[in-house]
Amino acid sequence: MNRSTRLLVKTTPIVVIGIVIIFVLTTNVNYFSINSQNHKLEVQSFNKSIVPLDQIVSGGPPPDGIPSIDNPQFVSIKDADNFMADSDLILGVNINGDIRGYPLQILVWHEIVNDMVGETPIAVTYCPLCFTNQIFNRTLTDGQTLEFGTSGKLYNSNLVMYDRNTNSLWS
Repeated sequence: MNRSTRLLVKTTPIVVIGIVIIFVLTTNVNYFSINSQNHKLEVQSFNKSIVPLDQIVSGGPPPDGIPSIDNPQFVSIKDADNFMADSDLILGVNINGDIRGYPLQILVWHEIVNDMVGETPIAVTYCPLCFTNQIFNRTLTDGQTLEFGTSGKLYNSNLVMYDRNTNSLWS
């Protein structure tokens, strides 16, 4: 194989991935900016706040400008081999024998997954700014189930979620 052919073989996957990313970003931006124009989250003083509200800052995107994944679809391990490498990182959870894996390569674009695992409503979160991930039970003590979205705000450079039912901020 000559030098030009080797260079083409090495760079083609990078160019294709770049084109796909640009396509995904440009098609989603218009959709989410239209839907979020009338939805604005204001930081308000509450007696129950456990973080200093003056340290919650805008991260740039509007609420749900980074779309969460709600009720995700999963593939088999065999099918995941088509788009994942053995070295790819996943965030795994096992609740009541129900085992799920959330690839970081997907979480980096969505930051929040609202899912039901082992009959437990959970939120899987990942903040690409500080590389933190957490899994929360979305059920409150009164039985209410929360549904989280990205607020577009940050606390200590970390993702701040909001509950779509109450517009309350969660960090």
